[in-house]
Amino acid sequence: MSKPYLTDYLAGTKGIFNSLPDELIPDGFFSDARNIIPKRNGGKFVKRTGVKAQSNGSTYPATFASYVTRASIYCGKNGSYYAESYTTSVPATVSNIYKLSDGTVLYTGSAAASYPGWASFGAYDIYLDANLDLKTSNGTDFTDLGATANAIIPCAYNNYLFALYPQPTPTSIIWCNVGDPTTWGTSGYSKTFNSQYRNEYLTSQRWFGSYLVVWSTHRYYMIQGYGPLDFTVTYHSFGDGCPCHELTCVSPYGLFWWSNLHGLVWSQNGVALDYPMMRNLSKTFDSMITYTPAKGTMIWRPYERCVSIYGLTANNNYSDLRVDYYPETDGFFIHDDNGSKAIAVVVDDTAPPAVYQLYRDPTHTTGKIYCRTEDATIATDIGSGFTTYFDTKREARMSTSVTKKSHEVHLTTKNGGSSAITHTVYVDNDTTGVATSATIAANVQDTTLASNLTHKKIKHRISDATTNINEYYSLVDEGEINTELK
Repeated sequence: MSKPYLTDYLAGTKGIFNSLPDELIPDGFFSDARNIIPKRNGGKFVKRTGVKAQSNGSTYPATFASYVTRASIYCGKNGSYYAESYTTSVPATVSNIYKLSDGTVLYTGSAAASYPGWASFGAYDIYLDANLDLKTSNGTDFTDLGATANAIIPCAYNNYLFALYPQPTPTSIIWCNVGDPTTWGTSGYSKTFNSQYRNEYLTSQRWFGSYLVVWSTHRYYMIQGYGPLDFTVTYHSFGDGCPCHELTCVSPYGLFWWSNLHGLVWSQNGVALDYPMMRNLSKTFDSMITYTPAKGTMIWRPYERCVSIYGLTANNNYSDLRVDYYPETDGFFIHDDNGSKAIAVVVDDTAPPAVYQLYRDPTHTTGKIYCRTEDATIATDIGSGFTTYFDTKREARMSTSVTKKSHEVHLTTKNGGSSAITHTVYVDNDTTGVATSATIAANVQDTTLASNLTHKKIKHRISDATTNINEYYSLVDEGEINTELK
């Protein structure tokens, strides 16, 4: 007796699930994928946005002879900037601010600095690091902000500018006089947090709804008030702090940050916590936990409605992995290659929003910072193609002991040009597959990839190394289960 089956592996698929072996993952997930994202308007999935070079920027010591700090990037109300500092004997020890579009030097400091942070408040774009406190009202002329020595990571909240204090291991927050970031209050214009952990200090702060949320290495606090002397901690949580400011962000869906215990943490209201990475992507979390806390960065993408974590799986000077999380569908997608090798990332709130990346090239004879821009019209990274693939779950269907027969496997695509698509099928194993390439024409096409595959378990991979913007609508396995064959 036989029973027909029809499976569309892309129907209702949310993203990658690698917290279990590929034959045990829930329906509606890929067992693995790279460089593919959900299609925003129509279709199912599409190759991720490519990256193009925008400008060459600052130079720095190519050999990293002494010390290079973390770079920062910011799109403010008066302009767009990035900052980079380093220590070396040639040319000097400096901390510079540059114009994002072309690398023009806007400010030069005399000492290398760490813990950079930006905010827009009043008429100013404001920059703080371990040595500098600066403001600009025109995007080009940076001058001293005021009495904020030893303060870092500025954040605007309820007509006050807050900062973490003192650097490099802050235990307090301080704030300015009402509406005026150039003058800072003294008596009562600060709040100290007593540590109950070894090596605990404040790391980040963000304005979220009616709260100022302040993170430490081991916990976070939610503060409310309208000042100047009524700012009060209304809630705090132990256990899920954040290692650095660059790994926190605010979105319309709530707060996101990186926890050394759980990877990505999501809170819709600041109180209830969800750990989607531990649920869906624990294998990837294990690969990122060593180096991401010190060098990773995180952004909210308003156009795609996802949060991106630029992480590291090795001790590099830039990220080698980008992990996107879509809270609407509880879906993760992973990206690699040149498009993820960033040291700092920012979203410019334009229409549609533009995403800028900084990349540090240590192979250049003098060292070089490059600014990169994501571009949805290309499927290349700095002119080079990248491979897209997705793996289905390993499907046993009725029973692992019952023989099935896949009569035909159909792929529906919408290609940006004629493309070589590879289908790899794994029959009764998850290590050795049979690959078949098909050249599929542009626009919407239905293609038969394989036929008459007798199996007890089966898994599919679709791989695309072309430079076309290709979309994937469906991957249908049509066959029958023979209940009499065991």
